[in-house]
Amino acid sequence: YESGRVDDGWQVVSTHPMAGAAGGSAEPVTVPMWTVEDVDAAVSRVREAGGTVLEEPSQQSYGRSALCTDDQGTRFHLGAF
Repeated sequence: YESGRVDDGWQVVSTHPMAGAAGGSAEPVTVPMWTVEDVDAAVSRVREAGGTVLEEPSQQSYGRSALCTDDQGTRFHLGAF
């Protein structure tokens, strides 16, 4: 592990796809973040496929991200760094 891009965050070194963890979450489950080239375009594809965007794309300290669900309600993040 090494320090990640967010406060209290850690990432696993040399893994593909990237894996990491951040503290301070009240979530009882892990919500994955998928890395994409263009978050806005990926959000459009989520909607086209029947998914929902819970948090519109926004700029964060680590890059641009959005929170989505698939057509069955499973949550995931999209991120571009």
